[in-house]
Amino acid sequence: MQIYLHLVRHAEGEHNLSRQNLQIQDPRLTPTGEMQCATLRQKFPHHNEMTLLVSSPMRRALQTCLLTFAPAVAAGTVVTALQDLQEVPTLPCDTGTSTDILEQEPAFADGKVDFTRVDDGWNDKSETSPWLPDVERLHARAAAARRWLRDSAMEAANSTDKDIHIGVVTHGAMLHYLTQDWTDIESGCMSQVQDMWA
Repeated sequence: MQIYLHLVRHAEGEHNLSRQNLQIQDPRLTPTGEMQCATLRQKFPHHNEMTLLVSSPMRRALQTCLLTFAPAVAAGTVVTALQDLQEVPTLPCDTGTSTDILEQEPAFADGKVDFTRVDDGWNDKSETSPWLPDVERLHARAAAARRWLRDSAMEAANSTDKDIHIGVVTHGAMLHYLTQDWTDIESGCMSQVQDMWA
């Protein structure tokens, strides 16, 4: 028996289209982003084996998870929203929406998403918040997410002899902290990213 984590960066969101769109709070996917999800859904070979689906509580990540893993969702797998997987920066586009609002949106209603692991104030990135994006807090957040994934995988493994497949949808920056993989993150990289909107 093996445990597999299928790590996915969310598809194209409205904020990815222009610098002005960085001011959209918690943006949704674009039509191109939805097509990207459809492409991944068609190519992904393990829909019938999915044990658990986990996502950042941000709209674009939740949409990516629900659309990409739609066969597993249709079969009854509920998406667990995990606050530790939220995006890193403090821009409006990287700040989430209250779960009271998200739970009322048709895309996330009807029990498709479990928000019980998302605390009130999860979208507060002020100085005193655990969600402020400083390196120490980001490492702590990523470690907490890894522990939760490990514990959930082990719990699932104790009830089956089949392989465990967990789909995890988060954000590009958070994936580096989650995996502790800093390949291609070199000194000039961030300035190149900042200049790409020029």
